[in-house]
Amino acid sequence: MISRPFAIGNLLAIGAALTAAQPAWALPGTVNLAPFGTATATGADFGASIEDGIDGNRNGDFNAGSVYYGNANPENPPLFYEVDLGVNAYIDRVQILRRTDADQGVFGNMRLTIYQDDGNGNPGAVAFTKDYLTGGFGEGGFEQGSWGTTDPSLNSPQGTLGRHVRLERIDNNYWLTFAEFEVIGRTTPLAFSEANNIARGKPVTTSSAPGYFSKLESANDGNIDGNFGGSGYQPVYHSSNLGIGEYWQVDLGSEKQLDYLELFARSDYYSTSEFKVSVLNQSLVEVGSFIVVNNPLTNPNPGYDHLVNTAGMTGQYIRVSTTKEEHLVFSELRAFEGPGSIPLEADFNGDGAVNGLDLAKWKQSFGGAGADANHDGVSDGADYLVWQRQFGSGGSAQVAAASVPEPSATLIAGGAALGLIGAAKRRRSACL
Repeated sequence: MISRPFAIGNLLAIGAALTAAQPAWALPGTVNLAPFGTATATGADFGASIEDGIDGNRNGDFNAGSVYYGNANPENPPLFYEVDLGVNAYIDRVQILRRTDADQGVFGNMRLTIYQDDGNGNPGAVAFTKDYLTGGFGEGGFEQGSWGTTDPSLNSPQGTLGRHVRLERIDNNYWLTFAEFEVIGRTTPLAFSEANNIARGKPVTTSSAPGYFSKLESANDGNIDGNFGGSGYQPVYHSSNLGIGEYWQVDLGSEKQLDYLELFARSDYYSTSEFKVSVLNQSLVEVGSFIVVNNPLTNPNPGYDHLVNTAGMTGQYIRVSTTKEEHLVFSELRAFEGPGSIPLEADFNGDGAVNGLDLAKWKQSFGGAGADANHDGVSDGADYLVWQRQFGSGGSAQVAAASVPEPSATLIAGGAALGLIGAAKRRRSACL
């Protein structure tokens, strides 16, 4: 058994990370806790190291030096990978990113177990355990797709409290490889989790019948697994038709004050590149809408977990629809009640904070209307000045290392000389 040296100052490091932008895990205040912990495994082979699985680098190419690979002795099982977070933490989900240079079918049969601290830093009581089996197509294992994910907070409103997270093979496959082992959570109780998701199990209507073995309830069944599955296991909704305006709509039962919505995309195939998420009142009149750009999982900012800040909105229906000639495909739509925080004008991506991500959005939208802080219909230098004033405001997603540039006269005048900024026209977006 080989272990990675313990990271010094876990608690302080996690606290510092919670002030940095984390666009891949959308719930407010959460972070990937694994890089601040200690990794232990059966071993590491072919030049890989155990720490490659928790180094925070999602590059899935083994030759790039950030992919974990381990073998086990068939006479001395099991093959495992375990992360000691260093502190008890409230875990929202665990996700495992595949290699991208090879499809080696190593994500099942697996057992995922989360242990609490026994008081001496060792694994104690079991907080969560589940077997992910691959006995047939689409039975809930990690064997499909590029991103294996599970949600241990299903029955724990504040998140699953644990310190040690262990992935263990329970079959006769004695090798294991992946790009990254991520444990998403924080050191204080979660404000939102599946346990208080008000969209789960509510009635659903669609513009066309579900297709490809999916069901109406596939997108609000409480399962955030983004692997499409098949007959008997359908965690992902897939429309039968493709086209602009193809929709899936959930009825919350009555008008609710909405804090956040959370949209999980499909993870095993890039099906829908952009979503429109709308809040409707009891008369089916639109209260507000948001454009969600869904990047491929190979993108540095992968489109999997999208947060939509609906603070200040009250509605009964939530509609997810297509904006392009595509099928509507996504894993889950969550909704959370509460007043929320009214979006800041310069929070162009709607994550509740004004930070470097919003600056990037402004650059992409320059000349269009996708980052219009002063609501004059165009993204220009005046909107940059609003961003500069509000930088660091709201939420816990401030970019710790970002520097705020001083505006130039050219920028204030309209930024026409900024050749790197395209004049791409984008609709106003208020989500990640």
